Amino acid sequence: MRCSITGYGTSGPKAALPGYDFILQAESGLMSICGASDGGPTKYGVANRRTCVPACSPAIRSWLR
Repeated sequence: MRCSITGYGTSGPKAALPGYDFILQAESGLMSICGASDGGPTKYGVANRRTCVPACSPAIRSWLR
């Protein structure tokens, strides 16, 4: 059983790059809408969990069947 998560997909110019949460939030613009209105960009705290759980749950369910 294998579950693979990539930051930029399996093909394209950034496919070989690691997908770090902090970088992906900055590139997507998520950091620009988080934090104080008079402050700089702020990292949103739970993005990694919001990716891993939905990706792994179907794999675990199929393994248990």
